[in-house]
Amino acid sequence: MDVFRISKFKRARDLSGFGASLKGQRWNRRGTSLLYTASHRSLALLEVLVHIGEYYPEDDYAIITLDIPEHQVTILDSSILPKDWAKIFDAGVLASFTDHWLKKEQSIAFEVPSAIVPQETNYLINPLHPDFQDVKIKNIEKFTFDERFFKDVID
Repeated sequence: MDVFRISKFKRARDLSGFGASLKGQRWNRRGTSLLYTASHRSLALLEVLVHIGEYYPEDDYAIITLDIPEHQVTILDSSILPKDWAKIFDAGVLASFTDHWLKKEQSIAFEVPSAIVPQETNYLINPLHPDFQDVKIKNIEKFTFDERFFKDVID
């Protein structure tokens, strides 16, 4: 099953999840390594754009296609999430779901809804899972952001 992420080109092969562990994210606490990926290239782009801020990113990015075994995905039942979960930025609240999944070690990836497009999915990949070697980099391509996203910054 293909999943996608966008990162700096020099870190395209880094599947350690170290970046997410530095400060924690929506689905993980600080110190917990996770690899955030998306179900579609376009969703991967949105997930990066929402964090980029008000600067035009340099042309040193890549879009990475990873292959994960479909039988190694646990799906989060979104009906158990808090009512306004997409507006919760405290890593502790949503990270408790991820903590539970990580502790069980039953799969490499955890399917969660995207806070940007809740009808679409992100895949959290556990780089410390015993079967992590089954995750394969399928493709790495140079990625350039469309300048129209940053027209106020460039002009």
